[in-house]
Amino acid sequence: MANVSQPPKIEVSSPPSTSRQKVASTSPAFPPSSNPTTTPSHLSIQIPTKFPP
Repeated sequence: MANVSQPPKIEVSSPPSTSRQKVASTSPAFPPSSNPTTTPSHLSIQIPTKFPP
């Protein structure tokens, strides 16, 4: 009986796992978008900083 209880528990865990994966997929998409925006910002800051010296 204990074995039969385990399979159902795994099935219940599967749905939440998929939902979390979708959220994780969206999260990674955000960092990449921010990275390109942050990179130009840093370059812009570096250029002005180089001008004074």
